Amino acid sequence: MLNDTRAARTLQIRGAAEHNLLGFDLDLPHDQLIVLTGVSGSGKSSLAYDTIFRESERRLLSNLGNRTSRLMGRMGQAIVKEISGVRPAIAINQHAHVQGPRSTVGTLTEIGDELRLLFARFATRYCAICQAPITTQTRARVVDTCACGTPCPPLSRSLFSFNTVEGACPTCKGLGEEEHVNPDLLIADPHKTLREGALVPTTPSGYIVYSQVTPESMDAVCQAHGFSIDTPWNELTTEQQDVIFYGSDKITVAFGKHSLESRMKWSGIKAKPRELGHYRGIIPVISETLAKKRNANILRFVSSSACTACAGTRLSTAARAPRLMGRNIAEYNSGSIGGLVEFGDSLELSENVEHRAAAEIIINRIRLRARRLSNMGLGHLLLSRPSSTLSIGESRRLRLATQLGSDLVGICYVFDEPSAGLHASEQESLIDLLCTLRDKGNTVIIVEHALTFRRRADYIVEVGPGAGREGGRLVYAGPPRQQDLLRPTLSWKERDKEAQPAAFFELHNAQTNNLKSGVARFQLAALNVVTGISGAGKTSLVVETLAPSFRSHLMGNSYQATSIQGAKGVIKRVLSV
Repeated sequence: MLNDTRAARTLQIRGAAEHNLLGFDLDLPHDQLIVLTGVSGSGKSSLAYDTIFRESERRLLSNLGNRTSRLMGRMGQAIVKEISGVRPAIAINQHAHVQGPRSTVGTLTEIGDELRLLFARFATRYCAICQAPITTQTRARVVDTCACGTPCPPLSRSLFSFNTVEGACPTCKGLGEEEHVNPDLLIADPHKTLREGALVPTTPSGYIVYSQVTPESMDAVCQAHGFSIDTPWNELTTEQQDVIFYGSDKITVAFGKHSLESRMKWSGIKAKPRELGHYRGIIPVISETLAKKRNANILRFVSSSACTACAGTRLSTAARAPRLMGRNIAEYNSGSIGGLVEFGDSLELSENVEHRAAAEIIINRIRLRARRLSNMGLGHLLLSRPSSTLSIGESRRLRLATQLGSDLVGICYVFDEPSAGLHASEQESLIDLLCTLRDKGNTVIIVEHALTFRRRADYIVEVGPGAGREGGRLVYAGPPRQQDLLRPTLSWKERDKEAQPAAFFELHNAQTNNLKSGVARFQLAALNVVTGISGAGKTSLVVETLAPSFRSHLMGNSYQATSIQGAKGVIKRVLSV
């Protein structure tokens, strides 16, 4: 039986045998910064997540009653002989946490909630139609109608939320975007003809799905405009391509994908005359289908753009009318986290002492959150930015910031490579925050390779010495040693390579997100590394601009306003991993 007094100060593990762990014993001190290190596949995550965190989670669920028994059965118990001194645990791992389309940086950080509360209590009401300020005319109540006759709803937190009926833009339903069919996404190979499959939704028989007409009827429409379905797509004029996309009223054709000759061969079904009419076009048909049902086949051809009714703010006209310090809440949401560090310095409120005190409480909470997030290298993020666009590193640090503001004590935090996605210059700031968690009275366990983290550790556990069957052993457990502070866990040998003349290609006019339309130069037949601090534009350049630009370039199309030079005939395929 493990010592109860010692268990209060340490996490005692006996016979850890999850996955490739070879049944070793280990004591981990509580209230310290512990780094688990070793080569990839050595067993670090098996110890941190599949043993320590799983046992903590199992014990928590076992105290929640019978309803959790099924969940516990699916989860399974950690393979370990005995474990004591287990604390409630919170895990922040590398897996991307998928957020819904209504989740933004503002909602994740709760700064958006604080702004809504501040606006509900202290904003000046303005008419949503004539933009005139609405003032109190009687002491008994606030005016409910503007001088122009427009009804003015009372200020409430729900009014300023795009996730409520009152606050959401009625056009985009609070999503901030409008979906539309993108013609470029319909093109499969511009060098082919319509019959051969120039467009993506083409069947082997030559029928184009969503056209609603046979290839023969489609050809009749084409002939009326001076071309045929056997003309290569890239030889058609824009006007001729638009006939296929948007329809024609020149001639009447029969609708249906099966010809009369084909339908006469059906057994047990009486062939009926087909409906006659003008060819409607592929895009109008897809748009109608999209309005009824958003299925995967349709979404292949859909792009999004900012809602024209709310200019992408997600909010209704009424929600955008009230102002605080001359700005509406949508303008605050479009600002950055770093811009709120000094928030409220110029806020003018009534002389009512109680009002000022209440406002200052909310303002101080906003500033504290903004300062903490800025110290974590997240000050560049806009409150309105969808959470789905965040990198894994940014998402993880936002979750960490939430934990830092929770004031929990006696918790075991487990992190999986928090350095991932961070520039070396940002790692020290993150370690400072992890030490803050420790100093509050929490145990912080980090699975990490980076030397920066090992140098700041209170306790180091190395698992290995190799990966898989060559790992799973406890190599070392104790305070950092000199070799832990100098050598990387992973090493590499420089390969002898015969020097070759360098060749390059260039990406011009990249303007995605914060990119400033310069020239990015990459070496061909070489390993290119794109680096920079979080938010510098690495993902915007490589994932959101370079890859789609190359795909469009290979198809003979343009992507946004970019161009690629120096890769013709050299790069023939693009793979995104």
